[in-house]
Amino acid sequence: MTGPLQSTADEATCAWVTAAIPEGYELTIDGLTWCPEKGKSERIAGPVWVSAFTEDKGTGVHGIIIGWIDRRGRVQEGAWRADTLHSLGRALA
Repeated sequence: MTGPLQSTADEATCAWVTAAIPEGYELTIDGLTWCPEKGKSERIAGPVWVSAFTEDKGTGVHGIIIGWIDRRGRVQEGAWRADTLHSLGRALA
């Protein structure tokens, strides 16, 4: 598989190295961590990134390709309609 990460992910090749991360959060190869105060942290999620945006020229429907690292440390990718991010409940999750 090609993409921002290989199956043996390495910090220097991560898609999020240049991402702007809000204050109080840290994004590393291990995922997103909330750091409310010095010495305390809570892991929010494993690494997830949007690797591409898509558009169906026939219907005009927009989509996204999302990449993530699964629990076994393997890079996965999936394509979803962009409106899935705004649907009710946990459709994408």
